Amino acid sequence: MNGQAALLIVFAVGGSAACVVIFLFLKLVKDSVNDRLRLSDVIGNLNEGFYTTTLDGVLISSNPAMVAICGDKSEQDLIARVSGNAGEWYVDQSRREEYKTLLAKYGKIEKLISEVRVGDDKRRIWISENARLVHSLTTGKPLYYEGTVVDITDTVKRFEEQQRLDKLASYVPGGLFQLKRTQAGRYEVIYSSSGFRDLLDFPHSIPQFDVNHFVTLIHPDDLPGYYAALQLSRRNMVQWSHDFRVVTDGGKSKWLKVQATPESTGEGIVLWHGYLQDITASKADEALIRLLAFTDTLTRLPNRRFLVDRLQQTIVKCGHSGTHAAVLFIDIDHFKALNDALGHDAGDMLLVQIAQRLQKVAGKGNIVARLAGDEFVVLLNDIGDNEVMARHCVGGVAEKILGAFSTVFNLGKHEHQATCSIGAITFDGNSISVDDILKFADSSMYEVKRSGRNAFKIFEQSQLLNSEDQSLLADDLKHAIERGQLSLRYQPQIDRSGAIIGAEALVRWNHPKLGLLAPDRFMQMAEEIGQIREIGQWVIENSVKTLSIWQGKQSLSTMRLAANVSPQQFLDKSFVQEIRRLVKLYHISPGYLTLELTERLIERNRLNCLRVMEGLKSTGVRLSLDDFGTGFSSLAHLNEMPLDEIKIDGKFVTDMQNRSKDAALVKSILALAEALGLDTVAEHVETQAQEEFLQTNGCDIFQGYLYNGAMTLSDFEDAVVRNAIGTGYQADIAKVA
Repeated sequence: MNGQAALLIVFAVGGSAACVVIFLFLKLVKDSVNDRLRLSDVIGNLNEGFYTTTLDGVLISSNPAMVAICGDKSEQDLIARVSGNAGEWYVDQSRREEYKTLLAKYGKIEKLISEVRVGDDKRRIWISENARLVHSLTTGKPLYYEGTVVDITDTVKRFEEQQRLDKLASYVPGGLFQLKRTQAGRYEVIYSSSGFRDLLDFPHSIPQFDVNHFVTLIHPDDLPGYYAALQLSRRNMVQWSHDFRVVTDGGKSKWLKVQATPESTGEGIVLWHGYLQDITASKADEALIRLLAFTDTLTRLPNRRFLVDRLQQTIVKCGHSGTHAAVLFIDIDHFKALNDALGHDAGDMLLVQIAQRLQKVAGKGNIVARLAGDEFVVLLNDIGDNEVMARHCVGGVAEKILGAFSTVFNLGKHEHQATCSIGAITFDGNSISVDDILKFADSSMYEVKRSGRNAFKIFEQSQLLNSEDQSLLADDLKHAIERGQLSLRYQPQIDRSGAIIGAEALVRWNHPKLGLLAPDRFMQMAEEIGQIREIGQWVIENSVKTLSIWQGKQSLSTMRLAANVSPQQFLDKSFVQEIRRLVKLYHISPGYLTLELTERLIERNRLNCLRVMEGLKSTGVRLSLDDFGTGFSSLAHLNEMPLDEIKIDGKFVTDMQNRSKDAALVKSILALAEALGLDTVAEHVETQAQEEFLQTNGCDIFQGYLYNGAMTLSDFEDAVVRNAIGTGYQADIAKVA
């Protein structure tokens, strides 16, 4: 190979120097209009493709070389063609995430080699890519990506030329290889780079790498998957991509990733051009991330996220098999008093020992999880084919748990006699949700608390009030406010990064006999007896009080708080004036208060509602359209409303994985909100799959049992502080990353 050809290959594979010059040049001429024009000329005459994209991968601009590489006639044609299809650029879909991860971690990428799709026919080429993440000079906020691209397709495909292969191998992570399937069906490694041999501790002195020897290094459990992936690639002529374990010739255990592109040369001969990469470290990180994401760091028990996911699976399994399962909700009696007397270290020691005892009682096949604080849950699987058998099993386990607490706990210098209160519920998978299971078990537990503690109670359907009890309950509700029986709970709202940005205020009624009741147990009755306006006013005023407290604390000053508004309350002529009064009285920044209105409310009297909404916006508060998707008449007028956000009805979030129509509706709502410049909130998020679907389709804010249920004010404030210092919902992942 002559010197000119070698120079071309070096420039094609590694244009980092050119990219660095461009980046430095951009910084030097940023304030000069004339220099910017000259910079545009320089970029336009580069032999390398130059581009800028948004953080979501949407192309912003490109130079002529980039247009040519992508097979388009003009920059406008290229942008129009790839608009909305950024994910189709890389053949390997995970490459986009690697690109973003490397940029986030190092701020730049040099010589990232990938296979991509270009042109209307989506033909595949290989590129070498340099890029950097551009930040705002004033705020430091990430703004966009920019980089250069060189087409190295010819270089990649000419593996027979030893000099070129060796040059390319120095830029590819891992080691290059060519694998050939002969006409007779035999496999041969016809080329292996030095990096390939180093990965496997194979002697460089042996000229030919034996494919049969390579197979002997693969972990026996991974061989079937390895062969299946290879055969799939050969039959369908698709990329061969597979992760597997090996023990190298040097005795080292490793995780490897093979990625190769097949090429048919006729007469049954297939050539794979690819590379082998050591992914041992990333596999270890993945395992640790999974462990941390689903594990309580103190007790090493499964956490709420894991429990919710497993509960969802159990409900489905019960529905298919006709069996019963149960949840036991366990709360430690007088735990706060222990913390106050002996300190949090003693409290932590107690929680760890309780976790160990609960695991022994629950036995194999069942789940013990720590929800939060001193709350534990035991999930019993497959406990009988009927309600009688299931309740008998639950009673036996509950008695064993109470018995496990009879032995004193050793807390260092102190011995402590603890007791617990247990609420339980059995279920068979028919018409019950994770939310209901935990709510009813929690309700039964509180009944035990009120009855003296250190006992258990199984939820009875009769706890759902019959018609004879309604009149008594209605009379009690009329006096609930004056008797101080109402309180607020706070369900966290999480943004795309995992940070807590606020909460929804949820009213609870602490009934003297029935315990803590959720809104679905009394709000409809409040509407029927004309009490809904007073309760709604109480909720709004106490929400504003809470915001006033938060805005006086640095750690909570940016928290938003959302509160529901009833139709009667909203249409009251004095409602706007009342909001102004509360904002002024409690000296809050109104932009942190969100009022949630329902579609059905707006459908009743659109023009009057618009007038009230405009009045509310003049006070500075945010407006959210709640339960979006359940009504239709407001869709046509959505753009007229002075809204800040749309809240997707939780039923669609729950059903979207099982019903394609619901999934399509959620996608449409998210797209509509984006087009109108509105934030989107998804409620009832209970599984990781739901979170991933919503994240992928552009949802902004998440709320549900995947993160936490309704919390007391102190628990919520503690959660915000933990989240802020890196020990919150996504903190375990953040630590590893």
